[in-house]
Amino acid sequence: MTTKITKELEVQYRELQDKIDEYQRGGCKALDVKKLSALLGVYGEKDGTYMTRVRRIGGEVSVSDLLHTADVMEENSIEHAHFSTRQNIQMHGVPAERVQSTLAAFGKKGMVFRGGGGNTFRSVTGSPYAGVSKTELFDITPYANAVWDYMFNYDKAYHLGRKFKLGFSSERSDNTNCGVQDLGLMAVVKEGQKGFKVYGGGGLGRGGMLGFVLAPFLPVERALQAVVAAIDLFADHGDRENKAKARLRFVREKLGPQGYRELYADYLDKTDAPLLNDVPEIDYRSYTERVVSFQEAAPVTEAYRGWLRRAVQDTKFDNVVAVRMYIRKGIFKAPDLRELAAILKKMGAPCIRLTNQQDAVIPFVHKSALPALYKTLREQLQEQAVTDGSFARHIVSCIGARRCPMGLMQATAAAEAIAESLDHLFLEYEDIRDGVFEGIIDGIRVSGCGSSCGVNQIAAIGFNGHQKKIDGVLTEICQIHIGGDITEEGHYFAVTQLDWWIKVSDIGPFVACIVKEYLDDYRSGNPQSLRRFMLKKREDFDPVNYL
Repeated sequence: MTTKITKELEVQYRELQDKIDEYQRGGCKALDVKKLSALLGVYGEKDGTYMTRVRRIGGEVSVSDLLHTADVMEENSIEHAHFSTRQNIQMHGVPAERVQSTLAAFGKKGMVFRGGGGNTFRSVTGSPYAGVSKTELFDITPYANAVWDYMFNYDKAYHLGRKFKLGFSSERSDNTNCGVQDLGLMAVVKEGQKGFKVYGGGGLGRGGMLGFVLAPFLPVERALQAVVAAIDLFADHGDRENKAKARLRFVREKLGPQGYRELYADYLDKTDAPLLNDVPEIDYRSYTERVVSFQEAAPVTEAYRGWLRRAVQDTKFDNVVAVRMYIRKGIFKAPDLRELAAILKKMGAPCIRLTNQQDAVIPFVHKSALPALYKTLREQLQEQAVTDGSFARHIVSCIGARRCPMGLMQATAAAEAIAESLDHLFLEYEDIRDGVFEGIIDGIRVSGCGSSCGVNQIAAIGFNGHQKKIDGVLTEICQIHIGGDITEEGHYFAVTQLDWWIKVSDIGPFVACIVKEYLDDYRSGNPQSLRRFMLKKREDFDPVNYL
């Protein structure tokens, strides 16, 4: 990623700070600030501070970027960083008077905010195991980076009617949710030629829907053209008057799948965007040759073996593994980021990759380093990098109503209640914890409103927040979503009904009751994922049975 902060962006940073200062003095409204701030990924929070969103392509964050982030946080009194479900780093609790200095400080390192919010081209998501996975079709990283480099300065992409989301997947399993993005590019190999299956017209949130195949095979050199065609189509045909109907998927809804496919094909044929003919592959040997080997003996404990099963994945490189860090709530404070950077340096690991589960993957670790890494994570970063298989503070949720102005319920508290119930439930199911842990935490999602920032609409078990008067008292409730799944084998939007809701106070026992049924089925000889189990519940699901 070769992003430079332009003079124009520096001017925008100053203008935004001036407007925030004016708002603080009572000279303008919050909406006046948002008109400037949203385009830069800056949003007001309920306590008067701001959230700033640092864009990362495919979620990759280098050791130096982690250290720089910690520096910026300390210099600007920022409360904490949050790894988001779109592989960004969000700064929460940025003081109002420190917004410009925060943006400028990140900009010095090429860590940018343009398109982090508003009606713009948003972050490019990518497979966190890209380039190292033994099952990937090919590494999508060079193409994602090339698209980003071009699109960052493609002005039309930052003056849209609503936001535009793009994802790349290197796997057949669609591990970046290409099937529910405005545009998704999934790796395909046809007769020895690399290409992409192109999905379009999908999206989450109000009026969310599955995408569909726009092109079953497009050569990799046309990846940028595929993106520019979709942006140009959106810019020309998106609804700029009615915000509720302004996402790209509503153009598809208006035209119908075939009409939309034909219009997209026309834009693709006519685009003058360049071909990506000279995109070099990444030579990961420069990474693998730097990983540090260790002589430390492996602990002879079941806890260590359980961590290996849950967290460690072989790669295509000899003696190199990838390690998933199960991060509590995706949250880091500045000292924690410094600790993480120190651990990566000790391992000879150049970076982490953020995931859409608010976790991180260390893609390059020498196999002999696993005992040392396990010990270090437990002793120095246990609050963030969970090694014990606990669900506590690890069910994925958005930031919730405590900070987000759109939030209708305390999503993080609801997620904690689920985790507490699951940890209690698993006292009876320790023998199968390792086999189901990853599938459960990846399959349960909580959002504080209908925007689906917690990705509840494609969850095995999902919830989004509402408020309802019950016995005359305004009460936080959850809308229930069941049976979502996005894989290459099939794309399923979770089902819900208007009367599928529960009180937030009931959410923990409710989920535990469903998961107990799943665990009993798993233990009885049906070792399937939670998602597969819940797909079968779609037709006859009744929340009353679990209350």
